[in-house]
Amino acid sequence: MSVAAFVSSRWFVAALFVVITFADLVTARGQSLGALFSILPVLVAVNGGRRAVVAAGALGVVLSALLSWYNHDAGQARFFARFIAVVGATGLGLVLQAVRVDRETRLARAQRIADVAQRALLPVPPHRVGPFEVAATYASAAHDAQVGGDLYDVVGTGSGLRAVIGDVRGKGLPAVRIAGGALGVFRAVGHDERDLPLIGRRMEYSVLREAGPEDFVTVLLVEVTTGGRCTLLSYGHPPPLVRNVAGEVREVPVAAHPPIGLGLLRDPAPEHRADSGYGAAGAAGGPGGAGVVSAADPAIDPLATPDSASARTTEVILVPGDELLLVTDGVLEARNAAGEFYPLAPRYAGCLGPDDPPAEVLAALNADMRVYCGGELDDDSALVLLRYTPPLPGERSSSAGAVSPR
Repeated sequence: MSVAAFVSSRWFVAALFVVITFADLVTARGQSLGALFSILPVLVAVNGGRRAVVAAGALGVVLSALLSWYNHDAGQARFFARFIAVVGATGLGLVLQAVRVDRETRLARAQRIADVAQRALLPVPPHRVGPFEVAATYASAAHDAQVGGDLYDVVGTGSGLRAVIGDVRGKGLPAVRIAGGALGVFRAVGHDERDLPLIGRRMEYSVLREAGPEDFVTVLLVEVTTGGRCTLLSYGHPPPLVRNVAGEVREVPVAAHPPIGLGLLRDPAPEHRADSGYGAAGAAGGPGGAGVVSAADPAIDPLATPDSASARTTEVILVPGDELLLVTDGVLEARNAAGEFYPLAPRYAGCLGPDDPPAEVLAALNADMRVYCGGELDDDSALVLLRYTPPLPGERSSSAGAVSPR
């Protein structure tokens, strides 16, 4: 309970009535403290309703009159001065209470509009897309009507699914506009575009049209086929985690590129335009192509520059039961009272199991994160969980993100 809520609570106000009355009775007669009752209607107005303010003022007037009679100054100028003070404070309390209710109503209306906008921007994904169980969650750290800039979506393709998760710099309507534009492009081309680098470039064009000179978006693009081949393309976004059915969790190191919206991405080379990302032009380090690197490749440069390959993707092979967890930096930067970052990997490893629905896994992870942070988050956070559960179980043993050398 906040200090303002405690001071304006009914029990605290009642205690003040008792304290003021008792203090007046134990002091010498002729020294009435009845004027102090004038502060109580104002305190009640902080959180109370109109009736509570009027009741506090009426009780203050009655007690002030009784104490004036006790102090033998009823009908004197001091009595009328105390009476006017209490009545005036009651009127002031009613004005303050009306202003507070109006502001709370406006804020509630704005929050409802923001919630509708957030749900329109980030609708609940389908529970299943092809051979994948899907769940997503978004938690806002804002206490007002500010809408965050986190974005995510999952779309089905003819051979599996594609997903995106990202984080727009800033909050409010500008961030929503940028996120909406980027998501609109992904939803339009994510189903049938040839490969991830082309999707990223199209999103770059959209963000450049909407963003200011200091705005950018970190994005992680994911493509998973029905056979479990997972391709990752990161534009400055945190890498995902993979958890197997045994509960082992590992972070997938991805080749990083500059965030989109900075104008630093290069157009795909002609060879890349002509061939799919799975063709010969996609060989790691191939000239002009969309290089594909193994997740275990020590040559991954987290500070990749625009002068490197146009788009280097990372591949991971998922086996039945494996989960891919995508997060925004609000999860990684969550801290406890001691300033320690939330240990996502070990907490995720012990969070429910493969038999629990993905939505319950994310709910438990969110609840654990809030407990770790003391109930409050410093930043918005989004999580997307993809669980690979093909109809026919494979014969391979599960592993946390077995790497496919390409």
